[in-house]
Amino acid sequence: MFFAFAEINPTKYEKMYVTISKQNNEEMASRLQGIILRNYESRNAYGKAVDLAVSSYLKSYFRRKCVNGKRFDRSLNREVSIAFLESQPTAWHQNHTDPWMDAEGLLCSVDDASMLKVAIAGDRAAVSEYNEVLEGRLFPFEIHHLIRKHKMRIEVDLYKFKKMGDLGRLKIY
Repeated sequence: MFFAFAEINPTKYEKMYVTISKQNNEEMASRLQGIILRNYESRNAYGKAVDLAVSSYLKSYFRRKCVNGKRFDRSLNREVSIAFLESQPTAWHQNHTDPWMDAEGLLCSVDDASMLKVAIAGDRAAVSEYNEVLEGRLFPFEIHHLIRKHKMRIEVDLYKFKKMGDLGRLKIY
């Protein structure tokens, strides 16, 4: 059963939330908390990889991924805590999921190319999960928009590396 209600906060703006059922809310909150946790783990791995990378371009890339991940985490965490206030405590405790990126593989890589391969594999896994999450669920607009925007940033990076690989400058695919 679907019903919608508006939460008006005079200091911010009006938001529309779609509520399906308490069980579905807990499942959605759990999925979103899983995304936040995996993104946090990836962000930490990128932060450590900045120190290990030799190439200044790769250092800059990892630093940018870390900053974008941090912004995304903050925004998504804020929106999830607003939209799923009742479901959040149980979602945090139920969420033990596999990371997108092999952080040990990234940090133990011997050269920049292998570090980049691990990072790209993690980004592909993140995009795949974002597609799955966005496909069949009705999230509040802000949450949907945040995930979609972050997914698009990752896809742009993947596209750039694919084009570089196609041109023969970087053999990663």
